[in-house]
Amino acid sequence: MTRSNPTQLLKFKKDKELLDKIKEKDLLLTELKQKEENIRRINLVLKHRETNEIKKLKSLIVKWRKTSQTITEVLKEKIGKVMVPNIFDNGTEMKEVTLEQILNGLNINPSLLNYDKEEDCFIYSK
Repeated sequence: MTRSNPTQLLKFKKDKELLDKIKEKDLLLTELKQKEENIRRINLVLKHRETNEIKKLKSLIVKWRKTSQTITEVLKEKIGKVMVPNIFDNGTEMKEVTLEQILNGLNINPSLLNYDKEEDCFIYSK
């Protein structure tokens, strides 16, 4: 039977500890790579969701704008002319109501609906 000297035992023990540390490091690196990949995938999903939400929101804004423009024009047709004071002779006269007057009466900022004040019409976007 051979006897190991204490130096060899100590060396063997240190080598085993070193091997254990190397294995632990490799496991941690593998785990880190998996976590990084999970984070990358989650970020992709979040970016995709955000992009879709923005597209959906823009689509809803366009839909709201077109509907609001249409209903305002329908209101203008239904209201037609209204009596307004005439500042020159202190009387009244019939005048066509403007889209701007309707929007202001509804507390809607005309610029939100792409209103053209000079032409009293909406600028339709595609």
